[in-house]
Amino acid sequence: MSNREKVGRNDMHINKLLDKIRYKHLIQASAPYIAVVIGLCYFRNAWLTLLLYHLQIILYGYLFKIDIKKLLFKGFSAKYFLAFVIPLLFFGPLLYKFFPYILNDSVVFKEWLYANGISSKSFMILIPYFCIVHPVLEEIHWGKFREYANQQWIMYVLFAGYHILVLANLLSRIWLIISFLVLVGVAYLWTVLYKKLNGGIIPFLSHLVADIGIIGVAYAVVFK
Repeated sequence: MSNREKVGRNDMHINKLLDKIRYKHLIQASAPYIAVVIGLCYFRNAWLTLLLYHLQIILYGYLFKIDIKKLLFKGFSAKYFLAFVIPLLFFGPLLYKFFPYILNDSVVFKEWLYANGISSKSFMILIPYFCIVHPVLEEIHWGKFREYANQQWIMYVLFAGYHILVLANLLSRIWLIISFLVLVGVAYLWTVLYKKLNGGIIPFLSHLVADIGIIGVAYAVVFK
C-alpha cells in the first residue's frame, strides 16, 4: 500500500469517527467561545484569543474537508455586490461618528486595548491580520454551517453570542442587545445570500469590508 493510500484510509477512519459525534457542528461552533474564555477572560490577551480561535478553524477545516472555494470565491453577482457590499463602505464612518455613544461609560477604548494585550506597535500588526486573515478564516468557519438547515438558527445565535462575549465590558448594555440582534440578522442574511447565489463570495466580501471598517475606527480612536 502506498503512502497516499495509507493517508487516504486514515482520513476515512477519522471522518467516520467524527461523523459519529452527535453534536460535532456545535463542538466546532464552540471554537470562538473556547478561545475567548481562555485568551481574553483568563489571560487578558487578544492576540492569544485570535490565534486560539484561528488554529481551531484550521484544524476543523482540515478534519472536515471544507469547500473553501465555494465559501470564498463562488456565487458572485454584481447586483448583490452593489446592494450588500458597497453600502458597507459607509459602516466605518458611521461607527466612528457614534462610537463615543455606544461605549460603556467607564471604558477608555485605548486603555481597554492595552489591558487586553494590544499595544500601539502590535496594533499595527493587527490591522492587516484582522482585515485579511480574520475574515477569511471566520467565513471558512461559520460559512460551512449554512449547509445545515436544521441547525442554522442555533448557529446565528452562537455567531452573535461570541461577539457579545468579547464586547461585554466595552459596550453599554443597550448596545450589547442591539449588537446581538444585528449580528443574528447579519448571520441570517448571509445564509440567505449563500443559498440564493450558491456560493459565499458576497457574504465574504461584506464581512471583509465590515472588518476593515471596524479596524479603521479602532485605528482612528487609538491614534487620533
